Amino acid sequence: MQNKRHFFFAVFLFYIVLLIFLLFNNDLNLNYSRYPLEDKCVHFGAFFLGQLLILLAGKKSGFIRRICYMFFLLLPAIAEWVQESLSRRVSDFNDMLAAYFGITSCLILWYLIKFIHHYFFLKER
Repeated sequence: MQNKRHFFFAVFLFYIVLLIFLLFNNDLNLNYSRYPLEDKCVHFGAFFLGQLLILLAGKKSGFIRRICYMFFLLLPAIAEWVQESLSRRVSDFNDMLAAYFGITSCLILWYLIKFIHHYFFLKER
């Protein structure tokens, strides 16, 4: 069990590095215009997945884990703040909201599934 948590924490750290690269890179030339709200869906999905990796990594024990998790929670706001100074990037408050909605949605879905599993499948009848 502990090895799984270490594995998911390592994947989470790699994912954070990837997110930082994609959010702060000025030369990607990605165009989010294939369908409406595509950019918001990308932000939602990226932070939903990051939160899922946090939940799979387990409890927030240890100083380094807490710092990494806090940084992840601040990352949407930091990203929009940094993107204001990048020439080819656009800072959008709605991107930040989509990211936080992804984090919140993952938490709600995670605990809803845990509740349903515990209430309906683990109870003695």
